[in-house]
Amino acid sequence: MTKRISRRRFLKYAGMGTAGAIMGIAGCAAPTQAPEPTAAPAAAAAPTAAAAPTTAPAAAAAGEPKIVRIRLYSDIQNLDPANRTSNNDEVVMDALYSRLVTYSPGSYELMNDLAEKIEQSDDGKTITFKIREGVQWHKGYGEVTTEDVKFSYERIANPENKAAYADDWKTLDRVEVIDKYNGKIILKDAFAPLWKTTLPIGSGAVICKKYIDEVGVEKAQLSPIGSGPYYLADWVQKQQVTLKRNPDYYGDAPYYDELHFMPMDDDKACEVALEAGEIDFGRVAIGSIPRYEGNSDVSLVRKPSLRYRWIGMNVENPKLADINVRQAIRYGLDVQGIVQA
Repeated sequence: MTKRISRRRFLKYAGMGTAGAIMGIAGCAAPTQAPEPTAAPAAAAAPTAAAAPTTAPAAAAAGEPKIVRIRLYSDIQNLDPANRTSNNDEVVMDALYSRLVTYSPGSYELMNDLAEKIEQSDDGKTITFKIREGVQWHKGYGEVTTEDVKFSYERIANPENKAAYADDWKTLDRVEVIDKYNGKIILKDAFAPLWKTTLPIGSGAVICKKYIDEVGVEKAQLSPIGSGPYYLADWVQKQQVTLKRNPDYYGDAPYYDELHFMPMDDDKACEVALEAGEIDFGRVAIGSIPRYEGNSDVSLVRKPSLRYRWIGMNVENPKLADINVRQAIRYGLDVQGIVQA
């Protein structure tokens, strides 16, 4: 039988961290102490609208894992916090990694995650933190320490690494290691977005220094380990990403034993799969919103987004070096039509 479940609980059980389009506002105040976490983080906000059945997925038979199937709008490409490429990567990463702080389930209120205590100085340039003791990395890589926090943040800020998200840590001077569990984030200048779009999002993820040193960045990009509520069990390209519940997770155990992420490029294909019971949660087309608003079998959640798309030209490519070629491409695009659409 199925059991009716609220969306808030459904998303909490999925155990994924918030990864929506959240914009930092200059001058916003950072918390001096984030609240204590109460549950696994909530799922990511979809950029258009998301739909899920109003009842939970059918209960697993005795001895079988409890599984939730979630649509991704394309396959994963890079699960390295420094070089993630899309929201699909972030949604999966959110279940794998821990951060010092994260967003509370179903809201944008900050709460402690890996940090037991965290506090910002009055001038905004120093964040003092203590991480939880005994937090374990997936697959036996030992305990999470302050050295891992230092490695995670400084590698993104280091210009030599040319990280895609270097701007998230552009004011970072260094991370000081006080001892195994205590440290300080030292900024060159106060940085308001730190508490909105850096620490609680992808660039705030803490990765395992020992693992990266052992296998290298390239392998870790698509075979990562973290300390979050789930670990990466399997990935079949363009078919399924399988995460399994981390038995050593330090927080409340998420409800589902497994998360199955199903790449589907087309919104309509997602809707067919949703209505056929092949997936349990997914983003639907904007034009389908009226149809789902009147469907009592589906719970529709609107999440307007500031996300945008852009088209650029690689001027370093020899084929595009000639400005006349670039202008010809530009003239061939109906920009006004794109804007109207």
